[in-house]
Amino acid sequence: MAEGKAPAQGKDLYKNDCIQNPQKMELGKVEQYLRALPGWNIVRTEGQIFIERQFEFDTFGEADEFHEAYSKIVAKQNHDPEGGVRVVQEGGRKAVVPLRFQTHSVKGISLNDLIMAGKANHLLEEIQKKG
Repeated sequence: MAEGKAPAQGKDLYKNDCIQNPQKMELGKVEQYLRALPGWNIVRTEGQIFIERQFEFDTFGEADEFHEAYSKIVAKQNHDPEGGVRVVQEGGRKAVVPLRFQTHSVKGISLNDLIMAGKANHLLEEIQKKG
């Protein structure tokens, strides 16, 4: 995102890059952004707030493809999800990549968390198009 330029919003949020020194967002603003990010929810755990989504895949291979591609995005953006990026096999049926974000430096949700959520959703769409 160019300095002084308003960030892309809605479905185009993924086009932004994470910024240095992000600010904590008010919960109402986070909720507005999440309306354009299907599957993401606000979660409160032990007095902390996160956004999270479970990406489900029919096979471990599909989940691993998402995992590998998203790990590269995380490295480039230098904004890791809580617990890293990993694949979890659920009861031998579905493979899941759980993602949970919070910006620790602001002790809450920042625009960077929402950008990373947008990037994850966009990546899923791209993989499904190749399908």
